[in-house]
Amino acid sequence: MARDVSFFDHLGSLLAREREAEKARLASLAESLSLQEREEHGLSVLDLESIEEEVGLGGRFLVTLGRADRRPLPTRLHNGDLVAVLPRRAEVKEPARALISRATATRIQLAFDRSPPPYVHEGLLRLDVVPNDVTYDRLRAGLQRIRAMDKGTERRKREVVLGNEPPRFDTPRDFE
Repeated sequence: MARDVSFFDHLGSLLAREREAEKARLASLAESLSLQEREEHGLSVLDLESIEEEVGLGGRFLVTLGRADRRPLPTRLHNGDLVAVLPRRAEVKEPARALISRATATRIQLAFDRSPPPYVHEGLLRLDVVPNDVTYDRLRAGLQRIRAMDKGTERRKREVVLGNEPPRFDTPRDFE
């Protein structure tokens, strides 16, 4: 089945729809679940407190969080996950956002681009997993990059990806 480069535009629109559906799903779960249920589903981590703070690479503020009783965290967050940091019991207009730079079974280190708000050091905290647009942006950029391959061997690669040309393989050489 021959395809033209508009196929990448179609993939991009599907990717955007999938992204919006994922954001809506997370928002719906956040509204319908209690904090305890959110933690059980891996969408939040509750009752964390600041253990230490340091300055990291690029001047980022690194704050390590853990539970006072040193219990293991119920949710396994991973390096690179984006989280919203909120006070456990109070409401804030705009929660601080941070990237998880290190995660263990009992501690999470967050990297803030700016100095974290004072509430980060003043009591129990809650982390909410936030949709991260980095992966979406990379996929979108990849689609745009491959769509723009329109000369020479780059164009041939694009045509192979589109299914318009068969892939070619080098003849394997014998090992000596």
